[in-house]
Amino acid sequence: RVRPEEGYVEVVSSGVAGREDSFGMASAVAPVMQANRIRRVLLDHRGLASVEGNYSDVYFRQRDFARIGVSRPMRMALLTKPEHAEFFHMFEVVMMNRGYTVSVFGDREQALAWLLGESGPEPRR
Repeated sequence: RVRPEEGYVEVVSSGVAGREDSFGMASAVAPVMQANRIRRVLLDHRGLASVEGNYSDVYFRQRDFARIGVSRPMRMALLTKPEHAEFFHMFEVVMMNRGYTVSVFGDREQALAWLLGESGPEPRR
């Protein structure tokens, strides 16, 4: 869902998240963000049944993002369930080490406040 008035794109996921699923989602969202000149995205992964992958999968996801043109001057807020938080925090660290601004949240209001605010990355929640 594109929210141009608020200045962000929102993606709600469900099912199982794996490397190919993430690549497909990013491949679909990146051109929408570019076409609308939006650099903020809220990824709501609270509907995921499970998350598949390990550290090397997470490492290669950032390379996939670069390959499809996901730009670094962007902000990405990830909403996740507590049982998936460790995996997405690993993703957060890898992406931040590659120059992306990413933060993981369990609360939608906190995620939106960070996403739409001007502050930089905050400590883990």
